[in-house]
Order: sequence, then structure tokens, then C-alpha cells
Amino acid sequence: MKMKSYGKLLAALFACMAVVAVLLVQSCAAIAADEGYIMVSGTKYATSEDIAKVCDPAGGVVKDGSTIEIYGKVKIPFTKKTSPAPLGDQGAFFSLSHDNVIVEGKTEDALIYTDEAMPNGALGTQDTIVVFGSGVIFKKLTIMPKFDSDGNTNKTLEVYGDNFEINNCQFVPNTYYSSGDVKETVSGGALFFNGAKENITVTDSTFKNGYVVFCDADPAGVITISGNTFDSPQGDTYFIGNNTWANPPSDKMGPVYVENNIFKNLPADYKKVVYHRMEGTFYLKGNKIESSQGSDKLLDRVSFGRLYGAYQPEGGKDCASGGRGIIMLEEGGAKYKITAKLDNEEYVNVETLIKENDPNAKPVAPELDEIPANVETIAPKVISVDITMATEDDKAAAREKTADMINAEGVTPSDIEFDQNGQAALSEKIIASAAVSAVKLAELPDGTTVEPEDIAPLPITDATVSAGNVAAIAFELKGEVLKAALVKDVKVMKVMSAEMGEFFTLAAVPEDFTDKHFAIQAADENKVLSAESPIVPEGTYKLVLFIKDNGDFDLCKDEAGRVVDPVAIVSTTAPTPTPKPQPHGSSSSGCNAAGWGALVLLAALPLFRKKR
Repeated sequence: MKMKSYGKLLAALFACMAVVAVLLVQSCAAIAADEGYIMVSGTKYATSEDIAKVCDPAGGVVKDGSTIEIYGKVKIPFTKKTSPAPLGDQGAFFSLSHDNVIVEGKTEDALIYTDEAMPNGALGTQDTIVVFGSGVIFKKLTIMPKFDSDGNTNKTLEVYGDNFEINNCQFVPNTYYSSGDVKETVSGGALFFNGAKENITVTDSTFKNGYVVFCDADPAGVITISGNTFDSPQGDTYFIGNNTWANPPSDKMGPVYVENNIFKNLPADYKKVVYHRMEGTFYLKGNKIESSQGSDKLLDRVSFGRLYGAYQPEGGKDCASGGRGIIMLEEGGAKYKITAKLDNEEYVNVETLIKENDPNAKPVAPELDEIPANVETIAPKVISVDITMATEDDKAAAREKTADMINAEGVTPSDIEFDQNGQAALSEKIIASAAVSAVKLAELPDGTTVEPEDIAPLPITDATVSAGNVAAIAFELKGEVLKAALVKDVKVMKVMSAEMGEFFTLAAVPEDFTDKHFAIQAADENKVLSAESPIVPEGTYKLVLFIKDNGDFDLCKDEAGRVVDPVAIVSTTAPTPTPKPQPHGSSSSGCNAAGWGALVLLAALPLFRKKR
């Protein structure tokens, strides 16, 4: 019995050891899998099969509003996507089709990559990640490009959706490629915006041998590229550029703001920090060049070119010369307007130094022949600084004070600028953003735009009026500032918030001196001009605004008897009729992000563009 008991004990002990061994093996396997994984809604996805579900719109993991957390180095497999749209029944690496999704790195080494070579075909085969959803945000993450068997890259991240934001991310060459002596790809690939609409923001990110492309970007959208580092261009490829693969070709873009970026390690003859090939305007401000050969001036580092891509004439299409493509550049305390001309089929930069003239507008008290009982004529106050003596701290304090006074949603101190006389005004960028809604509210034709160069910001005013009365304030200005040939064509806009504006209505008779109206007078006359009166650019006029205390246009509703006014004069650009788009052509080689190379299979591309 004793020996039998020992036998049973040993058997039990061996059984326990076997269980422990299995657990240890499973634990080690789990540790190996934990080198890189994804968390969604508290659930961990570590195996290749599970990660593929996260990356498939039909995988049932990602939903509208999901947060996708990246831990460590996550390898994305190439798998067949079963989503009926927009990819259809084809392969891709990582596809995001849901709205308001956040993709966030949660560890310092958070990385998305693939080590699987894949030829460039259509849509998902060109990208590591393709985004069809709107309101998507990427942050604190490194992304490596996909590659083909020769180590060539294309698009690291391609965006079709609206309102996209990427912050504190890195685009770097893929170090998981190996072919003979080659241990990594040459390029970090492209951040490629394909028809993306409305607001696009790229901030505090790094592009190593990489670039940013706007392909068919909506002319009404606002694009901001701010605080990034662009390190070492990939050959002759641009850092920031535009292109089109649409049919018919899209040759216009919305305003692109390139602000406070660093461009480093440029070859001596490199002139493609910005490479402009469309009609529209780049605004460069606060940028600098570091650790480069040749000129350290951005003025010498930007250029223009022909528009290449699908459905273009042989040799490319000229969309930039004759003042259609514009680069506005502030550097070294000076402001330049750069356009292009063709000289023997070569683009030559035409640089114009913009001289500061008299201030756009001087606040004054209007004089009117007839004044309704509830209207008070007032000379408004303007927040200003001594532009010759003010320190940066003085300016920062004035910006803070002005932004607090305006108290408009989305308007920050950085949106406040000073004219050459030190008067505070809203930036052209924030006015252009607010103008999008003003155009829609006024029911102007679809496609009507307000370009920043067509904006005259007026000084932000602060007026005191009897509670409930209408304040009549005026600005004395030159006719050219009114941006119209006739009085009836003048457009005066009240900025309500960073994304909302509304036009004033013309008042041609005293009965119209009511809230949300404006009138125009000759400088030496008290009567208002009729709608058909011509405006002489060299002439002097008074623009009179009527704003009711605590009315719709008064941003200071918490304080009776005080009217605050951020206002601008704008001109609008009507849309150019275009032929009805035809289905896209096809080839097997895929769209080239930089605009060189063969055509792409983008059959019926407009169907893929997700609408909000």
C-alpha cells in the first residue's frame, strides 16, 4: 500500500509538471506575441490573424468612434478585404473606413510596418494604410512604407476622408526590407491626400526621405502643415507638392499654410521644398532651413512645374504660370509674392517684394444725414501695440487680450495678427475658414471660394453703446480695399467663430440702417452710395457697419452696452464649369505619389471618396 501510494503521488507530480510545462510554453509564446500588439475597446489583438481583423473594415473590430491603440512594433499582414466598399473584394494592408477613429501609439516604439513585398496595383496595394473615414486622427506613431520586390515605395498613408489630422508621427524608410546588400528602403514614402476635403492638419511630425502630396484636394478646403521636420529629400522629389489623377484633371487646390516647419539636409541645388503645379496659393511663414548645402533662404528653395499624372497632355499641363499658381512667403522680415512664367518651356520664379502701404482701414465715427432713433454713431476702440517698440511678450499679451475679448469659439491668440500700424486683426487663415460657411449661408453657387489673397481683415473693434441700441461704426479706407467695382458687389463678413461667418446686407437708404447691415459713403459726404455706384480703387471711402447690442452679430452678449467686432472684407471666386467626370482609366503599375512614373488603376475613383 505504501509503494502504491508513492506511485500515485509520483504520477500526480508528473501530471502537475506537465501542466506547468504547457503553461510555460504558452506563457513564452504569449511573451513573443506581445512584442507588438493592438488594443481596441479593451481587447488585445496580437496574432497575425487578429491584427488582420482590426485592419479589415468588415472585421467587426473597428467601429465609428473607436480608438486603436498601438503597442510596440506591429506588423500588418496583407490580406483580402471583404468589405463591400470602398475597397471591394481585394487585398490591402490596413484599411480604415469608419468615421472619427483615433489611431494612437501608446509606447515610445509604437510602429506600424510590413515586411511583405507587394507590387503597386490599385488602392490598398499602394499603401501601408488607406483612410476612407472622416474625422480620423493619427498621433504618436511611426509608420513605414510598403514596398515592392525592388524596394520601391509609394504611399505610406493615403487619405480620402474629410477632416483628417495627424500629430507627432514619423514617416521613415522601412528597415524591414532586405535584398542583397540593401537593408532598408530609400524612401519614407508619402503622406498622400487623395481628394480629401475640408480641414487637413499635419503637425509636429517628421518626414525622413518622405514627402506630403495633395492630389485633387478640394479647392474649398483649408490645409495646414505646421511645426514639422522634413529631413533629407528623396532624390529630386519635393517635400510638399500637389498633383492630380482625376478625370477630367483637377487643377485647383485650396489654401495651403506651411508654417513653422524645419527643412534640413538639402542638397545645394535643391529647389523643391514646395513644388507648385496647380492653381492656388501656398502660404509660407516662420519656416527655416537647417544643416543644408547652398542657400538657407526658402526664397531660393521653392519652384513651379507642369502638372503630371493621368489624363494629362504629353509633357504635362501648365496650370501654374501667369499668376495662377502663387507662393506667398514671409522670410527675414520681408513678404514676397512668387509667381511663375514660362521661358523656353522652363519655369522661372517671378518674385515681388510686397511693400506695406497705409493701413487697410482707420476706425472713425460715421456721419449720416439721417439717423434712426435707436442708432448711435461711434468711433470704436482698437487694440493695438507700438509695432516699433513692442517686445514679443507685449505682442503675446495683446493677442491674449484680443482673443479673450472676441470670445469666439475656435479663435486662439495665435489667430491674432498686427498690421504695420500695430492694429490687431484676425489672420487671413481664420477668416478664410469662417468664409466657407458664409458662402453656404448666402447660397452662392457650389464651389464658390474665398482665397486668402482676396481678404482684407479690418481692425478688431470694441464699441460702447446704450443697451439694446444699434452701434454705427465706420472705417475709412481706400477703394481697392473694398475689392469690388460696384457698391452692390462689396462683401463684408462678420466672423462668428473659427468655422462660422456671415455676410452683412447692403443698406442703401436710411430705413436699412438696422442690425447686420452695412453702407458705403464717399469720404467727404454724409449720404450713402447706391448699389450701382462705382468704386474707384484710388478713392477714399467710409464703410459703415450697423450692429445691435446683444444682437446676432455682437460677440459680447454677456455684457450689455458693449459691441465687439471681428470683421473682414472679402471677394469670392465663382466656380469654373467643368465637364462631367468620366470613369478613370487603368494600368497595372499604380499611381505614383510623387507624380513620376506610369498611370494608375483608379476605376471609378469618385465612387471611393467617402462623403461626410
